[in-house]
Amino acid sequence: MSLDDLADNSHIILSISPCRSGSTAIMRAFGAMGIDSHLQPLKNLLRWHSLEVKHHWQPYGGTTKPIYIKETLGPFSQAEVQFNPLELLLATGISVERLSLLVIGRLPLETWASWQYWWPERTNAELLIKAYQQTENIRQQAQLLGVETTTMIYDAFRDYPVDMLIQRLCHRLGINYYSKAVEGWHQLPRFGEKQSNIFIPQMPEVFATQHIRHRVEEATGLSYYSRANEVGQLNKTDITRIEQAGVPEIYNHWRQLCEMELGLTITSSS
Repeated sequence: MSLDDLADNSHIILSISPCRSGSTAIMRAFGAMGIDSHLQPLKNLLRWHSLEVKHHWQPYGGTTKPIYIKETLGPFSQAEVQFNPLELLLATGISVERLSLLVIGRLPLETWASWQYWWPERTNAELLIKAYQQTENIRQQAQLLGVETTTMIYDAFRDYPVDMLIQRLCHRLGINYYSKAVEGWHQLPRFGEKQSNIFIPQMPEVFATQHIRHRVEEATGLSYYSRANEVGQLNKTDITRIEQAGVPEIYNHWRQLCEMELGLTITSSS
């Protein structure tokens, strides 16, 4: 894997989550506010590397504006649930003062329902469990290193107005809030197009999932989408394995952190 020089003065907001945790919608919000937002560039390097193809990423140059990097863990392999985007960025020489970590979490069984909807033959519950565990490991590592850390629970959008939540998140991250973060998305360019402020790297075709961002790209604004109805259709053995592995406890800890950091009260189940 190859990361080009990142040695300028931009502040980097790195979001990390198990994939299908609502991170695409949050990335759209940042892009709508004019913040350069990059979709999984580090996991993309990992994927090219797994195919033994050299690839590089150079996110920006000569700017002092903040940038947003969305990274997710999973769903296809052990490598995708064990890699550490925070370590990769720090290895380039970026100081902890230039980094903020945003942990995004979603109800585990709704996340698993989404994995099953999109990749029923290509993933398994063990990978989901490790994605939650590694996300929590990275959160703890960031705190030990002194990296500013914020936790956002996607399910808060079920309980609160989206504009209030994004305002509080922006305040916590030290960035200006604009209402276009949550509304008027039908006027925005599609992902990857000029002035969308969302950068999509060239991805290996074998890892592409068609239409996976369609719901967010076609949305008129930020909103909550529930998969609660699909949870009842999940394999009971998978549910038991996820619960026994302590994934709900990880999620509940994130929920408590989100409540404390953003001044919220989030209901614990859908």
